[in-house]
Amino acid sequence: GGELGALRSVESRICFPLGEDRLARLPAPAYGGGVFCDVAPYWLHLLQAVAGLAGEVAEAAGSFEGDRGETEFTARLALRGACKATLYASYLDPFAATHTLHCEDGSITVADFLRPMWGNVQVKIAVSAPGGARTLACAGGGFYANQLRAFAAAVAEPVGAEAHLPALERIAVMERVYRHAYSAAGVPPPHPVL
Repeated sequence: GGELGALRSVESRICFPLGEDRLARLPAPAYGGGVFCDVAPYWLHLLQAVAGLAGEVAEAAGSFEGDRGETEFTARLALRGACKATLYASYLDPFAATHTLHCEDGSITVADFLRPMWGNVQVKIAVSAPGGARTLACAGGGFYANQLRAFAAAVAEPVGAEAHLPALERIAVMERVYRHAYSAAGVPPPHPVL
């Protein structure tokens, strides 16, 4: 609902080029650990927040070559409510960290969402609506500073096991997507996480 109507699809592009020396150190496919494992948490966390993770893996494919993890990965989920979510991830392409949410009556683009890793950087959100376009800025703070604050709060006041259920749901979906890609490529799957 809301100003832009129902969410129809989410497109995510997460790329950062690694040099050949770093690519050579990727673990073997049997251990997982290619580009999908690296970027899936960012993708799934956003999807869980905006659409939920209930649904099916429609497609998943990785560039499984030789004795190292995948350097490129694509995935598509068919989520509840007719929402489709796609991911393109690469260690070969130029830097990109963008989520675009397509709604009935407009779109929302979150560009460069990984920039706060490098410090106190504001994330900009572009909204394209029937009434015009606008840009919103989210408070920065840096990923690592925010993670440290969250960790300190959790240690100071521990939460029950139910607080960890969202993270476990993301891990389960991540594993389903990964297994789908391995099966499609005819590669033996990595050791299970759960």
